[in-house]
Amino acid sequence: MDKLNLAFLRVFKEKKYWEFRVKTPEEYKESLKKMRPNIYKFGELIKDVTTHPATRRCIEGHAKIYEAAQNPEYKDIVVTTSHLTGEKISRY
Repeated sequence: MDKLNLAFLRVFKEKKYWEFRVKTPEEYKESLKKMRPNIYKFGELIKDVTTHPATRRCIEGHAKIYEAAQNPEYKDIVVTTSHLTGEKISRY
């Protein structure tokens, strides 16, 4: 890795622009709620993908992966170590 990338990663981690850990299912869904709505289904803007009938089940399925990451039995399957930072991250 070159010096520029290493410097960027150092500043990135020091400033805590990103929390290097796997989110819980609740944190994942909350992060989606905070995003600006930009998904349309049949011309309708979906304001909350976590509760809308067209997207709710998909989001619940994705949340199950975050749930599995919290379970020691499945953690090795869904969590890996970043080759850039050395921190634990979701494979998903």
